[in-house]
Amino acid sequence: MHERDIAEMRSSLTETKQYTDALKESRNGKHTVNSNHKTGFAGFCVCTDSVLKVYDFLTTDDKLGMKFLCTFKVSQDHPELLG
Repeated sequence: MHERDIAEMRSSLTETKQYTDALKESRNGKHTVNSNHKTGFAGFCVCTDSVLKVYDFLTTDDKLGMKFLCTFKVSQDHPELLG
């Protein structure tokens, strides 16, 4: 993958995470990541951070020699994909 593509993907994920963090239930309500319905929103934010950190770890270690991370292969939804 090209450095430009990686930078663009990182920027897009970071921007989307910041947007998700800023969402509120209503104009004067709680942030969604602190509400009773936080699971999906907080999960997205944690997943975004995790994917970026795993990518950095795997691609910067010369012993591993990886150049990309195929997130489809680490999906936990394989039963859903087969159905």
